[in-house]
Amino acid sequence: MTEDTDTDDYEERNVLKCFPEKMAHTFIKKSERALCQFMPRSHGNSLYTRKDFAKQLVYIACHGDFISNGSRVYNLEHSGASGDTILHHLHNLSMEDVQCLYEGVNKYLLQLIKKHNIYRRVNVQLAVDFTNKKFYGKHRDEWVRKIYKDGEWMRVYGWMMVSMIHKDLKYPLCIEPAPATVAKAEKMAELLKKVLEKTYSFCSIYSGLICLDREFFNVKVINLLQSFCKWHNSQWLMPAKETKSVKKKLNLGVEGIYPHHITNKKRERAHFTLVIAYNDEGELRPFATNIQVENPKELFLIYKRRWQIETNIRSTRHPFLINTTSLHMPIRDYLMRIAVICCFAWMVINTFMINEYGLNYWITIRMFIVLLFNETIDENPEKLKKAFTKAPLSAQTMERELSLIFSNSLHKPQNHYIFIIK
Repeated sequence: MTEDTDTDDYEERNVLKCFPEKMAHTFIKKSERALCQFMPRSHGNSLYTRKDFAKQLVYIACHGDFISNGSRVYNLEHSGASGDTILHHLHNLSMEDVQCLYEGVNKYLLQLIKKHNIYRRVNVQLAVDFTNKKFYGKHRDEWVRKIYKDGEWMRVYGWMMVSMIHKDLKYPLCIEPAPATVAKAEKMAELLKKVLEKTYSFCSIYSGLICLDREFFNVKVINLLQSFCKWHNSQWLMPAKETKSVKKKLNLGVEGIYPHHITNKKRERAHFTLVIAYNDEGELRPFATNIQVENPKELFLIYKRRWQIETNIRSTRHPFLINTTSLHMPIRDYLMRIAVICCFAWMVINTFMINEYGLNYWITIRMFIVLLFNETIDENPEKLKKAFTKAPLSAQTMERELSLIFSNSLHKPQNHYIFIIK
């Protein structure tokens, strides 16, 4: 038997030190597998595999190029399919095909979450957003709608996305394309019900707080939220539009909580709680909700988190979002869902690394997209050591909250905003 020496201790510490790099490499490979599953099926005599297509799309996203000419940049260093070949395969997809591929990948990522006990019990909010992409072509399209933003009217393609908000971090859970008819209150309520039911069913959500934009403030949506939240033990919150009746409460000049209702042209009513609260600038702001609150300021603080998001998929400059000029909606839907999948996989990796190894093992969003399908780290995972950085302040707050939540009993919920994966 040999005696333990300082050298042996040093080698043992090195083995333990490289373990986070190997674990991060494992998660990156699983993310690559998820992307490969999302690639369209190729024919038996195809020259390129799903991995080839996935690798090329990630490369195009990394360079912020268009899908039609991104292959030219890619082929300077690699041999891959032409832009026309990629578009040909994507043109063969229907909206149903894209939805089927997306649900399969989402299921795979959810199984990964369950296996590694991530988000078994997390104090979160659910946010519903319209994610828009500017469009400059023909306006007579079933997927193009007109919106008013930043003082001008514009035509956009749109998606409705449900995300899990945890402090300043945003985890996209479900996304659905929004047709032009979503501008009508009835169609908006139908699409909202569809995405919420998918999210609650797919992720086994026990209860939650649903935060929405002021754009959802109408009779049909509010009545839907009241019935949905009652059935699913949840709550909802959104800014209220300043109608005549709401302005009367604002003109009182004080915070307050009032029972309220609005009426549409068909004389249908929607009842809710109107809360008038001060914002950070000392201005009164109206909120519509079903939450029973005693202090109006609480609602503003809750909703404020919704806008302090580091991961914003709505930005057209998002590093995962590939540009295209195609008028074929399945192609645009496909590229948007790739961005959502990559974003979700990135957040899952970082959450696991922080929970297991601490705040110094954070991978930035730019670094993550560079590491995907990177053969250098496949040969030597220890090179990932240079990819880590210190987590942002929002993630540090997240880790402290997670430690408090996990330390409590799993059978006694702390509040009404629980996200449970069974």
